Amino acid sequence: MTPKKIPTRDVPRDHYGSRLKNALERLAAMEQILAGGHQDPALVLAVQAVIAASDALTIYHLGERSAAGDHQDAISVFSRIPQVPDIDQARTHLNRVLDHKSEIEYSGKALRKKELESIVDHARRFVNFARKHLPPPS
Repeated sequence: MTPKKIPTRDVPRDHYGSRLKNALERLAAMEQILAGGHQDPALVLAVQAVIAASDALTIYHLGERSAAGDHQDAISVFSRIPQVPDIDQARTHLNRVLDHKSEIEYSGKALRKKELESIVDHARRFVNFARKHLPPPS
């Protein structure tokens, strides 16, 4: 059986900065909204921050980003990044957030406090991984 071909889009490697900046801004907005007690929009921003950080990492390391409609495919593209310290742990954080994407954005049901805290923690850790392993955006 042939492995599934995941569509990607070529992006010049020096364009990673705008996606990293998006990730950092969305994470900061998530924190502000969460502090105001607004769970749903904070979780949406957590998902968006992780997707932007994943794009920044794949653009910088591979010169491409996922162009698939299924954000789970972003994990497959991310998995092609050459060995970077702690990348397996980062992949776990990415996966944990994206596993909840549909539930967060489309189900209309509120997550339990423990689930909320877990997703937010994974988003923070993944975006911080990107910040640590990429040059600061200009």
